[in-house]
Amino acid sequence: MFNIILETKLLRTTLKLIIIENLMSAINITTKYKKVLVFLGLTFGLNWGLAITYFSLGNNLNSKLFLPMALIYMLIPATVAVLVQKFIYKLPVKRPLGISLILNRWFAVAWILPFILAIFNILTDSLMTTSHRQPSLFHLGMAIFCLLTINTFFTSFFTFGEELGWRGMLLAELKNLSFFKANLIIGVIWGIWHAPLILAGYNYPQHPKIGLLLFVFQCILLSNIFSYLRLKAKSVIASSIVHAAYNASAPLVYMFVGNGNDLIVGVCGICGIVVLLIANIFIYFFDKNLNTLMLDC
Repeated sequence: MFNIILETKLLRTTLKLIIIENLMSAINITTKYKKVLVFLGLTFGLNWGLAITYFSLGNNLNSKLFLPMALIYMLIPATVAVLVQKFIYKLPVKRPLGISLILNRWFAVAWILPFILAIFNILTDSLMTTSHRQPSLFHLGMAIFCLLTINTFFTSFFTFGEELGWRGMLLAELKNLSFFKANLIIGVIWGIWHAPLILAGYNYPQHPKIGLLLFVFQCILLSNIFSYLRLKAKSVIASSIVHAAYNASAPLVYMFVGNGNDLIVGVCGICGIVVLLIANIFIYFFDKNLNTLMLDC
């Protein structure tokens, strides 16, 4: 009987120590990443609040107000990043968040790469689907010119609104982690940040719920590519350009892709994700100094 009581007390003491240890670990993590939590809390609160208000008023993806709402949605992460960095923590913004206009060859890579990925996306779609389109050379040429120039550079301002948050503040705050671990976290957060729009039918009108899971995975793969270019160019402007160019390349893919399952076709379907996965594998084997790049963030 005495042994049973003693063992029970030892068990309770052990459990208490485990709980205290876990609580202390959680407190240490919370303290270490307090700025990240403040940034995410404000960003998600404002973004999701905007989206919920928009849809609760009876608007949808086809409403005239959707584009203005979406553009404001994109600008919120940058606004919050500046607010947290400059006004809450009283720290400089430009250098710590990677704002630099010193041009280098990686800016050109950021501009062209999405259109190279789009070509492979079209090829992947042609292999995995049976419904295809054949645009005229004139329309194709005009589309490439407009998307590569006007569309990319105009929308770079709005993608900067996202990038200053995700690949500016968040990447810098997670720089002590490995490259892929940091971008796994950023990609999951970035994907979930899109949740109100995805669940409303954006990108995946046929399968919004499953589409959200697929989109989160896509965001992880994209974050590796965007962060790589941001680090190589030493500027979040480069990741803004590649982000804008990637968005602009999507219509080019859909010029060749016919109607099909939105989980499979196009840049957001499995066909597009296969291409991104190959690009990620290339980065992994091409550059062995990824973690060193992170320390320079």
